[in-house]
Amino acid sequence: TFDSSGFQSVWLTVRDDTGENTLAKTKGVRVYRPLHVNPASPNPTIPYDSWGTAARRIQDAIAAAAPADVIWVTNGVYATGSVRAGKSDDYSNNPASCLSRVALTNAVRVESVNGPAWTRIVGARSADAGGFGSNSVRCVYLAAGAELAGFTLTNGFAGGAGPWGETTGNGGGAYLDRGGMISNCVVVACAAIGDEGS
Repeated sequence: TFDSSGFQSVWLTVRDDTGENTLAKTKGVRVYRPLHVNPASPNPTIPYDSWGTAARRIQDAIAAAAPADVIWVTNGVYATGSVRAGKSDDYSNNPASCLSRVALTNAVRVESVNGPAWTRIVGARSADAGGFGSNSVRCVYLAAGAELAGFTLTNGFAGGAGPWGETTGNGGGAYLDRGGMISNCVVVACAAIGDEGS
């Protein structure tokens, strides 16, 4: 067993039936701790390591995860909570200007159990600035090394105040910051005041 997630070295020894021929080799393996998210979890308890103690919000599991952990998300609509993390766009480097429903701020993998038809992350329009004000919510922000797989991202809006007082924001559906990655995701009905809508 391993005490931590990440890449670990293992020593592998293989012997034939006679025990005389032996092959020994050191290999690197990726070790991860699975965390679980279920919006109807009866008993959310850190470290969210079983379906019976799953987190109700994806962001709670991310906060409890270590780099290289995998967060399994079951069917549901994830449309509550938000966090200011990352950047609003490529130019302003203003981390406090855009809300995200889910922010993968460390190198973890968040994956739905049954795919985008069953699991949605829903952003929100703000009441001001045509929906792109400081309370607009993009669906997801991904930092370098973070991965998101198997979700529908919908109704995400990216906006907020830039460094010169302008309204700015990229990635209404997903903002991939220097190496974040999404796969098997559907992005629909998302918008951004900046250059990139999804």
